[in-house]
Amino acid sequence: MTMAMQNFTDNWSPFGFDVYYRKFELYQMGWQKFNVDISDFAIISVAKNGGNIVVVRDDRKKQPPSGPEVPHTTALIRPNIVVFSAAGRLVWQFAWNSGPLMQIGWSTINELVCIQDDGRVLLYDMFGTFIRTFGTGQEAADVRITDCRIFENKSQTGVIVLTETRKFFLVSNIDNPTVRAMGDVPGGNTPSLFRRCWSVVCSEKDINVYITKDSDLYCLNKIGQVQEIPSGISENTKGFVALSASPNQKSIALVTAEGVVVIKSLEDVDSGAVCQFDAKCPDNQPKQLAWCGNGAVVGYWENNGSHILLMVGPKKDWINFRFDSSVHLVPEIDSLRVITRDTHDLIQKVPAVTMQVMKVGSMAPGAYLLEACREYEALSYKADEYLKLVKPNLEEATMQCIDAAVQEFEVSMQKLLFRAAAFGKTFLENKTAVTDNFVSTCKYLRVLNALRHYLYGMPVTWRQFQSETITSLLDRLVARRQFELAYRVCSYLELPASQGVSRILLNWSSYKMNQRNESDEDVAGAIIGKLEKTPGISFAECARNARALGRLSLAVELLEREPSAQLQVPLLLEFGKDELALSKAIQSGNSDLVYDVILYLKSKLGTAEFLMRIRSNREVFALFVKYCKEFNPKLLRDLFIQEDWRSEEAFTFIPESFEALSVPEQLSALQNAVERFDHAKDDFNKKITEDQIKLIRHQVKLEEKFAKKFVGLTVHKTLEALLQDSQWKLAEEFKKDYQMSDRHFWFLKVEVLARLKQWEELEKFMRSARKPVIGLEHFALAAHKYGNVVEAQKYLLKVDDEQKLRCMLKMGMLDEAADLAIKQKDPVAMGAVLDKCRREDSAVTAKLQAAKTGLGYT
Repeated sequence: MTMAMQNFTDNWSPFGFDVYYRKFELYQMGWQKFNVDISDFAIISVAKNGGNIVVVRDDRKKQPPSGPEVPHTTALIRPNIVVFSAAGRLVWQFAWNSGPLMQIGWSTINELVCIQDDGRVLLYDMFGTFIRTFGTGQEAADVRITDCRIFENKSQTGVIVLTETRKFFLVSNIDNPTVRAMGDVPGGNTPSLFRRCWSVVCSEKDINVYITKDSDLYCLNKIGQVQEIPSGISENTKGFVALSASPNQKSIALVTAEGVVVIKSLEDVDSGAVCQFDAKCPDNQPKQLAWCGNGAVVGYWENNGSHILLMVGPKKDWINFRFDSSVHLVPEIDSLRVITRDTHDLIQKVPAVTMQVMKVGSMAPGAYLLEACREYEALSYKADEYLKLVKPNLEEATMQCIDAAVQEFEVSMQKLLFRAAAFGKTFLENKTAVTDNFVSTCKYLRVLNALRHYLYGMPVTWRQFQSETITSLLDRLVARRQFELAYRVCSYLELPASQGVSRILLNWSSYKMNQRNESDEDVAGAIIGKLEKTPGISFAECARNARALGRLSLAVELLEREPSAQLQVPLLLEFGKDELALSKAIQSGNSDLVYDVILYLKSKLGTAEFLMRIRSNREVFALFVKYCKEFNPKLLRDLFIQEDWRSEEAFTFIPESFEALSVPEQLSALQNAVERFDHAKDDFNKKITEDQIKLIRHQVKLEEKFAKKFVGLTVHKTLEALLQDSQWKLAEEFKKDYQMSDRHFWFLKVEVLARLKQWEELEKFMRSARKPVIGLEHFALAAHKYGNVVEAQKYLLKVDDEQKLRCMLKMGMLDEAADLAIKQKDPVAMGAVLDKCRREDSAVTAKLQAAKTGLGYT
């Protein structure tokens, strides 16, 4: 299972004990055709929960010499505001025609909040349509502002501005703007670093500003109080240069001028710092400081052309990420979005349920179920072994796979995990709760996948989706003018009329069905003509309504238009249209649906009639045979007897032999198989089965002779057991009886002798032939594997140079391998040794590098 799980965790980075973070690409940015570079923008703001990006180009940057460009003007007084989706697709652009622009942000309902240098706030939709405006006080208008923040407070949007006179003014809700002056920072009129170094923190009862002035930390509240907060830093500092609050508003992170990252809890402000981590970047201020969820803070530094993200946790755990170009960090409640010139990436703590199901070596029920499903799909018998391990916790395992699926962005991974969940719930006795959860989760995940599509560019995570209501999500789509997608979401989720329009059309269709003076054909034509123009409407729902009104032919006609076979087939069965249901299930290519119809027919019809019904369709018959192999071997045998398929009937005895409780029963089952193979003139399978009978009888004799278990072992394992007991002669006879190759035999005997540490016998065996069947390097490796270095060296001396080098590398003899490669003057061999060298092998590395240089290789 370890090897099977390995590829799932390739993008995981360890972050302390049993904590991992993963970074993966959300999109290749579509704005590449505009020659966009993050460093070109004076203002970048990104809406939360996978929202749009608004940018204003920095007028201090020069235009590229040629090629398409993002439109801009030469001053922020009249810039162009450009809105992109999270995938970098151009949404809209419009010219700013008001006062000098200080900041742009997003409201909770995806309005653009634009703040001018006079403190005036203007609201626009993302397509540049003006909504309303308000001011932040006369003082801000008179003396101008130097900085501002746009923040969210209890699903409302607020604004705080900082004036030239170092005073803060708060508007806690832009929908009902009331300006409130906050407390003054002591000594705020003196020049300091605190202009940039402040952040808004919203608690249950208050809105606070945490701000630094030189090396001091203060908390200002909306009623004018100022409190000095111990920063908790243990050493003197020149001051703080960055500050950021966590999404849950319970912690803040600071960076000192000396490059020390400080994490401090706000739940106990008088306590010291939770963490102090030296980022080793003195006198180099971070370009950005942002939280990745609530568990780690990320600083972005640019140094000599390098673009480095340093993630630090409360326990001083850290990870480095490097990028080729400038980046912009977007903190989310559960992750961190990283936007560059070329890509949009997501850094996220690996969810606990994902670790349970996918971590290498995990023994969680979900991990076993996932592996069972994969083995089942590979038609491997191991699926049954994993199922036995997970069966006591099958419901938990199924739920874990469902929960892990929603945490994935990759659709193929979602499908794999949902297949595992579906596989698991098949074996549950009481599956109602799991099935309900399975179906509802699949629905919501399909909506998320639609939102994440490049065309819409809304990379919403499952945690973010849970933090929103469906209504607010639809509002975001409407704000983007994605009316068709919003309509389809409403239809697919079957939302009530208060949340969507699909209910209106369904009510209209019900009205048409109630027109008894119209024929079913006329009603069906009217409904289909109307609903086909509205993608996302469920014809299955309409058909169900028609059936409830007693109009079966109309229901079937409407159901013919239902695009989802998963909705269509069960209803056809409910309507008694068995043949049509079977035909639709086959056309869908969904084997689960075909199985549903088969099992329905089996429960409805007698055995003879049922077998006659399914034998007329080759594909259905093949699926039923597959089902019987897993769950009803007796019925499968009856089917083969009825069809007089002797060879297939013979195969049903093979698993029966494995399940037999005694050797006579096992031999009897195999003998029955031989007789059927003989009758079918299947000589190949007859011979294989006879060989198995011969092996079992031989093993019975060995058990009687040595009083140990042999029956059930393979030929290889039986031979190994004989060698393990030093039965050399019997082993030779057994090898000849079962025509085992000399090479196979030598490999096995060398391994066993080395394991038994019978070194004299091993040398005797090596000399038993004029030329050993296998190379002496295998003798050396076996001796080394079982701890006898001296014996390994003895064989190694007789090995040719090419094989000797490979042996040395496998045995970890890097120094000797290096000497041999240098002696051969072989740069390829030197490179192979270098590939194996680790940090502690610096002497060997230096020796090889010097030798390569001497040979003229770099």
